[in-house]
Amino acid sequence: MLLHTDRVASSFFITRMLTLLLLYVTAIFNPIFAADVTPLKAGVNVDQKPPLNYLAKVGAETILLADYYEQLQKGMKEKFFHGKIPDKELKKFRRDLATQMVNKVLYVQEAKRRRIVPDKSDVEIHIKNLERKKKKDVYWQEHKDQLLKQARLEYELDSLVKQLESKVRSVDEPRSPEIQNYYKSNEDKFTAPERVKVHMIMLKVDPSAGGPAWDEAAKTAGEISSKIRQGQSFEELARIHSGDDTAASGGDMGYIHKGMMGGNAAEVLDKMKIGDVSEPVFLLEGVAIFRLDDREVARVNELPRVEAPAKDLLRKEMAEKAWKDLTERLRKSTEIILNESVL
Repeated sequence: MLLHTDRVASSFFITRMLTLLLLYVTAIFNPIFAADVTPLKAGVNVDQKPPLNYLAKVGAETILLADYYEQLQKGMKEKFFHGKIPDKELKKFRRDLATQMVNKVLYVQEAKRRRIVPDKSDVEIHIKNLERKKKKDVYWQEHKDQLLKQARLEYELDSLVKQLESKVRSVDEPRSPEIQNYYKSNEDKFTAPERVKVHMIMLKVDPSAGGPAWDEAAKTAGEISSKIRQGQSFEELARIHSGDDTAASGGDMGYIHKGMMGGNAAEVLDKMKIGDVSEPVFLLEGVAIFRLDDREVARVNELPRVEAPAKDLLRKEMAEKAWKDLTERLRKSTEIILNESVL
C-alpha cells in the first residue's frame, strides 16, 4: 500500500493507475465488492456528488480506494481460496484490512516524526529476493525499472514500521516485584496439569477393517485382561501382544498429562484407581487395555521453578501493551476520515 504523497508521475504509473481503476470498476459491479453502489434511477439528481475515491484520509495522507481494492482482491485470494465466502466473515475481513492500512500510515508518520530511516541493507535483501523470484517473469523484466521503484518504496515503508515496532516493543526488563505480582495474578499459567502413569497393551486394527476384525481384537483383549487379573504379568503380555511402540518396554507409557489421551481412553482413565486394569477400550488405532500406575493432581509450580518463563511471559505482555497503547494514541491524536460506504 503506497502513501498518496509518495506517488510519482510516470508512464508506468499511468498504466498502473488504469489497471487499478479497472479493479475499482470491476469491484463496483462484482457482487462480492458492491457494498453500497446504487445505479442512477429516473428522477435522481445527476448533479449529486460522485462516489468518494479514497478509503481513508489519515492526517495529511490519503489511502486511495483503488489501493484498498487491490489489497482486498489479493488478500481474498490468499485467505478464501477454498470458495464461497460467508458474508459475516467477508465483512470482518474488509474492515480488518482497512484498519491495517490506516494503522500502517499512522506508523509510517510516527516513524518519520522519530526520524527513523529505512534500513538499506534490509531493503536490498528484499529487492534481491524479489528479483530472484521474478527472474522468469516476462512482464516484470519488461517493466523492471518502474516495478523496482514501486517495490523499493513499499519495502522502505515496511522497514520504517518494522523499526518503529522494534523500538516500541523494547521495554525494560521486568523487576522482581513485578514478576511476583504477575505470578500471583496468573497462577493458572504456571500450574502443572494432572498427569497419570500408565501401561498399555494395544491390539492394532486397521481403521478400514470390517466388524469381524474389531470383534476378534476385542475378544483377544478381553482374554488378555482376564489373564492379567489372574496374576499374569502385564509387561510380559504387552511384549507378546501389543502392537504399540511401547511393547518393548512392557507397555510403559510413563507419565502423560490429562488430555493427551483423548476420547474413550481419557474417560476410562479418569474413572480408574491406582492399580486398576481396564476392560477393552476401543480407540482409533485398535483395542487397548490400560493399567493405571499412579496419579498426580494438578499443582501450582513454586515461583523459583518458573521465574524465568514468568519473566519472559510478562515481558512479552508488556511489549504487546506498549505497541497497542501506541496504536491507540496515534488513532486518537490523528484525524482519520474513513469512507464507511465501502466497508
